[in-house]
Amino acid sequence: MDNIHIIILGMSLFTAIVSLLVSVILLAKSRLETHEEIDIYINDDTTPKFHIATGGKLLTVLANNGIYLPSASGSR
Repeated sequence: MDNIHIIILGMSLFTAIVSLLVSVILLAKSRLETHEEIDIYINDDTTPKFHIATGGKLLTVLANNGIYLPSASGSR
């Protein structure tokens, strides 16, 4: 084999492996994540304060709804 064929074969295999891994990650993400709304209750209140979609960060959701909590991570 010429050197150019080896390089093209290597690039093709690398691209195929990366594409396969990305597909596996996207499939796992679609199967494992729930796509529904959840209710957030504050303290002992029996009525939900917020109806939000899953996947958001709790501190961000609370801040967007006017409830600010200190974060030890510097809001990251």
